[in-house]
Amino acid sequence: MRPTSITPGWTASVLAPIATALRPGPLRHEVKWLVRAEEGARLAAWVRTHRAGFRSGFADRVVTSVYYDSVVLEDFLANGAGLSLREKVRLRWYGATWTPVQAQLEVKGRIDTVGWKASAAMAASLDLHRQTWREITALLRAAVTGTALQPHIDARPEPVLITRYRRSYFLSRDERLRVTIDADVVAMAQIGRMRPELRQTVHQHRVLVVELKCAAAERDLAGDALRDLPWRTGRHSKYASGVTAWLGE
Repeated sequence: MRPTSITPGWTASVLAPIATALRPGPLRHEVKWLVRAEEGARLAAWVRTHRAGFRSGFADRVVTSVYYDSVVLEDFLANGAGLSLREKVRLRWYGATWTPVQAQLEVKGRIDTVGWKASAAMAASLDLHRQTWREITALLRAAVTGTALQPHIDARPEPVLITRYRRSYFLSRDERLRVTIDADVVAMAQIGRMRPELRQTVHQHRVLVVELKCAAAERDLAGDALRDLPWRTGRHSKYASGVTAWLGE
């Protein structure tokens, strides 16, 4: 991996040590925008008729994430401050279940529009109906002890928020562009709880969260694909939105 070949100036100097330590997956250029739920048909038409030839990548999936943060919510505050370099740690699995057998820890980072992700699979299955957060977090730590991911979870010991949504996937004709559409987003606050809270919803998007991704070295493809986009692109974090709602802001 050669971050300096795709990102200028100080961005490259930050990405280089990250790539060396975490060995994340491919660097990606990521662009998000929000669409009101009542414009769902318009969005579907935009995807279906796009000149890139988007088609369904694979079946829709339910995505569940548990976000961890420091006791003073540093990742949440960094997002609100608009910092270019941001990071978050989450436990993620796929499927509408609270007893996942293939959950994984993910460290997701971003500098401006360049994102990367490093992950580690959990060897043990989980049961959020029966286990306490102390037990779940111990299993999570066991999966990353001695790895480059350990300091990231050590710095974020608190389970703060669970999010769940339905994701649809679309690939361009040449498979160099990917669009995801997240619908029915809900969130459940976990701060101060000994056991997972799985019923009391604190935040629910009335919008669709859309993201276009491509290789960071091919960001011009994204610019071309979005040049006639009828919606405004911008930053959006499901984690930050959920915590903001929980705080009552």
